[in-house]
Amino acid sequence: MGEKDEDLLLGDPTESDNDIPDVQPIKKAKKPTTKTRRTEDLLGIESKPGEGIKICFDTTQNERGKLEDNYTTFKQLVEKKGYLTESNFEFPITFRQLMHYDIVVFACPDRSKIREFEINEIRKYVRCGGGLIIMASSGGDKGRMTNLNELCEKFGIRFNNDQVFDDQHNYGIRNLAISTKFAPHLITDSLELVIIPSSCSLSVSGRASAIVFSDDDAEPANAPVIAVSEYGLGRVVVLGSYDTFRDGVRAGIQVIQHRILLDNMLRWVITDPDLSRILYALSVLKIRKDKKAVKAAVPLYSTSLPDTKGRVSPEALLDQILSNLTQVRSVGEKLEDINQHLVEVAINIKKLNEGFDTAKQLSNDLKKVKDELTVLKLDERLNKLDGKLTESENLLKGLNIKSGEADKRFNKLADTLNKTDEKLAALDHKLGTNDAHIATLDEKVGTIDNKVAQLPPNMTQISEKIVNIETNLVKVIEKLTSFDEKVSANTTNLINIGKLVTLSDEKVGKLEGNLDDSGKKLHQLDEKLTHLSSQFTKFSEKVEKSLSTLSKQLEKEP
Repeated sequence: MGEKDEDLLLGDPTESDNDIPDVQPIKKAKKPTTKTRRTEDLLGIESKPGEGIKICFDTTQNERGKLEDNYTTFKQLVEKKGYLTESNFEFPITFRQLMHYDIVVFACPDRSKIREFEINEIRKYVRCGGGLIIMASSGGDKGRMTNLNELCEKFGIRFNNDQVFDDQHNYGIRNLAISTKFAPHLITDSLELVIIPSSCSLSVSGRASAIVFSDDDAEPANAPVIAVSEYGLGRVVVLGSYDTFRDGVRAGIQVIQHRILLDNMLRWVITDPDLSRILYALSVLKIRKDKKAVKAAVPLYSTSLPDTKGRVSPEALLDQILSNLTQVRSVGEKLEDINQHLVEVAINIKKLNEGFDTAKQLSNDLKKVKDELTVLKLDERLNKLDGKLTESENLLKGLNIKSGEADKRFNKLADTLNKTDEKLAALDHKLGTNDAHIATLDEKVGTIDNKVAQLPPNMTQISEKIVNIETNLVKVIEKLTSFDEKVSANTTNLINIGKLVTLSDEKVGKLEGNLDDSGKKLHQLDEKLTHLSSQFTKFSEKVEKSLSTLSKQLEKEP
């Protein structure tokens, strides 16, 4: 019989009505949101999400994790939440036993192997909505000498023959690696870290997905250590270490984060206990109905032999047996088709419910997206307005800066013009002083002329020298007059420059350069004037000395 034809609902057809187990109704586990759970914690309400849900620890595979031995804290914690715990499986494991429980736990089987028949029974249990938790230890199958991979491969997960170490982030020992890398999932909700004590890594494929990984600096790095899978109507959780929830170890169930992990894991692994119970009840009712129908109905095949008048023909007997076997096989195939159809109907019902919920969720999501898009558009407009306001502020700042620079330039020009006026005033003062000197010299020359007129005829040479002196004085006066004209011209140019300053801000720099050049030229002219004044002073002193000497000579002569 192929996998598709596998009977998921029908139990052992040979068992009697008295052997059929009673089906106990069970309350459906609620799945509160994180917000609800936080509200319960704040209000001090003791929530019991697992009210009536049965958890069974397998004892047929020599498990290292035992409910009554090293999982007592686990037992106490889950029973406070309303879960019921047992550990009473009988060998071999059958679908009939498994369907009594909502969650089945294999806590690190040791030196024991699950038979192929039992693997198929466990698969059937999960497909019908059962929850399965499988835990191993360092070394995986080889380390514990088990064949858990033959079971876990059906769900897309394998245990690797290794151990996770971390020399950087650990709980005191390198084999107590600390993980802070989680995939988004209900099981990892509210988790901050998980310690991975003596754990092997996992490999995932197909329908499975990893939710907890080793850190980047671990060995092996970024390796899955906790994985989940959904198979049919049921769910599976696989952990690389059974020490995570164990008593009496350093990184076990006493770690608060591990208790959060346990609570989340039990909430997620239960899909719909009512549905799994219904499927099992349907299989039981079908057994009873089929047996009653077989007793009351007209036989589908004849149990009498052909009338041979006291003699039985072997050929006729063989034909009758073959005919009866054909009819039995046809009935069996019909029953298998009906059972498979029931499973498909149940799966379709679940999918329809999920699709309806998904449609509602999508409708709500679309409304939220629409609202978010409206908000985003408003945000974009506000951002654009903010950008324009920012640009305007920047332009105003630039204009203020340019205005301040222009004010500084105009102030500098005003200072320069004031300094130029002061220099011109100084020059005028010097020119006035020179004029006074010239007047004095004119008076002295007049006096000398008078004395020369009184000199005897033999003083011709002295007269010639005086004439030369007068000629030089005339030249000096002409140079000073020319310099005065140049100063007046420069003053006029400066006035014109001051008028042109107001025409354009772009010409200010050029005007400053021209003004600097004019200042330099004025400075040079000032230096030349000072030099000429010095020469004139020296020349005046020489004339005075000459006149004094001449006067003394004239006084000495009779």
